[in-house]
Amino acid sequence: MEIKSYLRNIGRRSFLRILSFTGVGTLIYPQRMITSISSQTAKSDIIVISNSNATNSTLQTVDENVVKSMIDEGIRTFTGISNVGAAWKSIFPGITADNKIGIKVNTLFSTKNNGTHPQVAKAVTDGLIQMDFGGTTFPSNNIIIFDQSTNYLAVQGYTLNSSNTGVRCFPTSAYSSENFNVSGVSLKISTIVTQQVDYLINIGCLKQHSITGVTHCLKNLYGTINNPGACHGNYGDPYIPAIAALAPIKSKQKFCIIDALYGVTSNGPGGSINCNPNKIIMGQDIVAVDYTGRELLKSLGLTLNEYTKATYIDTAATVYSLGTNSPDQINVINIVGSLGVEQIPQNEKATQLFQNFPNPFNDKTNIQFYLQTIENVSIRIIDSNGRNIIQLINKRLMPGMHSLVWDGLDSFSRVVHPGIYLCDMNTKSYHKSILIQKV
Repeated sequence: MEIKSYLRNIGRRSFLRILSFTGVGTLIYPQRMITSISSQTAKSDIIVISNSNATNSTLQTVDENVVKSMIDEGIRTFTGISNVGAAWKSIFPGITADNKIGIKVNTLFSTKNNGTHPQVAKAVTDGLIQMDFGGTTFPSNNIIIFDQSTNYLAVQGYTLNSSNTGVRCFPTSAYSSENFNVSGVSLKISTIVTQQVDYLINIGCLKQHSITGVTHCLKNLYGTINNPGACHGNYGDPYIPAIAALAPIKSKQKFCIIDALYGVTSNGPGGSINCNPNKIIMGQDIVAVDYTGRELLKSLGLTLNEYTKATYIDTAATVYSLGTNSPDQINVINIVGSLGVEQIPQNEKATQLFQNFPNPFNDKTNIQFYLQTIENVSIRIIDSNGRNIIQLINKRLMPGMHSLVWDGLDSFSRVVHPGIYLCDMNTKSYHKSILIQKV
């Protein structure tokens, strides 16, 4: 039946009866949930994984197993590939078992938890060594975890290793013979980047920086050059994006992660942690990743003055075309809980759309649904005349509990009028609509 006819035929009393019944649907499912804050024009997927069990804020420790589940769930969601090794392999075009992957971490200061945690780097390496090449997995010795020549790696808990077995981990010991012009400054690049690795993963951290505003993935690349001190003028703009645009870095960097398990919103970059987001941010668009991190820091207490210093993120987008800083072009997918499908109660294992909550709503409402298998999912909001108001999501998702947030806007970012709307969900094998009331 056409939606318009359906709305006309059920009548106002039935409408209100359904609303009064379904309006109590406010149960929160603490298992794996994905929140997609998106639009049809979104171009850069950014995955934000949250798990309150990732750290113990009292002891200031990190749970390695929880972090691994977060990273695994993030890469699976980003790629839409359920096998972790295959998901990672899809990130590196043309990769073979003989290639080398560098992981740039941030360990500059010795303050506890102020940097990239070893548990996050290990979760990534654990995924990389699951990549399969005709029955042969990726050699762990082909992975190099590194930072700048000043060795804080061991202080931050990394196990140094330059042997021919296991994941290697060491600081830069040499820089390129070639000089690179970075907005008038002559710099050399770590030979780990220029000579030793074929691909690069950038794992930054979440913290305020007194000079450049913030330190995430873009600024983490300061640890690949020989003279970062010469690049702090004008809040690091345009030096930071200019470094990211250097051919040896830009061509090899394939994935970016912000370790936001803990964070620093003031007295950075060397100050003590003062927030505990328990999040991981990841994606291939370094600008969108850093933009998302900057917004997170702002929500955690970063001052407007510090926020406005970080103009290099915007310059990276508008001048160097390294990615997007436009929220309309960023599709943020939030994963909460990072639990496997087998951990969801048995009675929730059928694909289904749940009632939104709150209902009625004014500002925003949550729309939860569960997928039994990997599915192409379309969810849209439709008005009483059968007109499409906004497509909330239209993409392939992993099995599990999901949740969309509708902010009461249409596809042109206009506030919709109070009234009754349908939320319509379609997959290959499932179709259901629920009534939503905006007041």
